[in-house]
Amino acid sequence: MESRKNNTTTLLLYLILVSAFAIRFKGVWFGYPLSVHPDEPRLVESALRIIITGDLNPHFFNYPSLNIYLQALSYRIYIFVMQFFLGISITEIPKINFFLIGRSLNVFLSVLTILVTYKIGKRLFSPITGLVSACFIGASVLHISNSFTATVDTSAALWTSLSCLMAVSILKNGKKSWCYCLGGIFAGLAISSKYTAFVCFTPILVAHYKMSRVHKDWIDRNIIIALLLVPVAFLVTTPYALIDSNAFLDALKYEAHHYSIGHPGHESTGTTSFYLYANYLSTKGYGLFPILLSGFGMLCLLKNDSWKAALLLSTPVLIFLFVGKYKGFFDRNVIAMI
Repeated sequence: MESRKNNTTTLLLYLILVSAFAIRFKGVWFGYPLSVHPDEPRLVESALRIIITGDLNPHFFNYPSLNIYLQALSYRIYIFVMQFFLGISITEIPKINFFLIGRSLNVFLSVLTILVTYKIGKRLFSPITGLVSACFIGASVLHISNSFTATVDTSAALWTSLSCLMAVSILKNGKKSWCYCLGGIFAGLAISSKYTAFVCFTPILVAHYKMSRVHKDWIDRNIIIALLLVPVAFLVTTPYALIDSNAFLDALKYEAHHYSIGHPGHESTGTTSFYLYANYLSTKGYGLFPILLSGFGMLCLLKNDSWKAALLLSTPVLIFLFVGKYKGFFDRNVIAMI
């Protein structure tokens, strides 16, 4: 009986993942044969420049570098296949093809995020909870629409979710060193995808605090290593933040100023954008029904198991508070919240 239930769960999970992939992958050709997304060219051109010149400095720090390097790696593989099997050189490949490769990479990362979401729900509660969670993120308009663009938010959501999964493992299985190490690495990779992901380490802190209450060992080897691995993972994948620090700091200042004054067509009428994000999430981004279910579930969880609630709420609440305090409003900033 148990085996049949497991087989059914596995079959449903595969169905969700295959459906999510199909919905997202068909979108990679939007605008073809033109590049019509305003944010893609910076990443695609930086990755191509690395391939062509061999200079690993992206010379662009408005976004961190992890996605640029991942795209450059995928381009290198694609170029090798085209040259080896078809005899086509890089100069003969239409530029739009590299946009399609970057978009396809993000489709893959987005489907992985759905799988991770399932595992978080399964480990914290039950396989049914995991499946329902995977369904909701799989059908989220905001997640879908950003899954087939060569941008950074889908990647940030994946690494944020993986760091949360490690926090769940600590909460469920105790202070396993490998969970702390991977949690720190995944948090660093999330920040190396998008700077606003710096809050994603908080679930690890919540789980660590919960597991440290008995022996009062608040600061131990595990948490120190995890904290150290966050900047290490970031700098390994965005190394020129240190090597070309002036350009890196200038880009950070520019983005902070940009968000503060707002972007035409993407800004609130006041000095903050809390209402715009809340309204978008409850309508187009996630939907009223999932928001109501999530809210009801969290209220029940706060009453019955406040530690699980704190672990799950910490990152979404902090992301909302951080991006909402700025005038600039970009809906994709809250993909990791979903």
